Amino acid sequence: MLGYRLQRDLHCPVILCDACGEPIFEHGNVYWVLPIGETQTTAVWHTHKGKCARFDEVIKEVTGKRALWEELSWFIKQVNNNTLVDPQVTTGVGG
Repeated sequence: MLGYRLQRDLHCPVILCDACGEPIFEHGNVYWVLPIGETQTTAVWHTHKGKCARFDEVIKEVTGKRALWEELSWFIKQVNNNTLVDPQVTTGVGG
């Protein structure tokens, strides 16, 4: 989950761990279940790497589906790249 944290009078965006609720300041993972179709959007879960790892097992217990994962740092880079893409140019659909 994304959130804001007040730190030294600054509102700082943070990523909160879905397992323990604490901010992720160092290494983390992102988990998701594969979407059914090309236009479906699926939820993602963020966790600390190490102490809150193996969240994919929890997701499988709850959803009955296998979760995929990747490093949080790579996911953030992909999100940043995707925000620079005009959806009309790539899909022909207005945003």
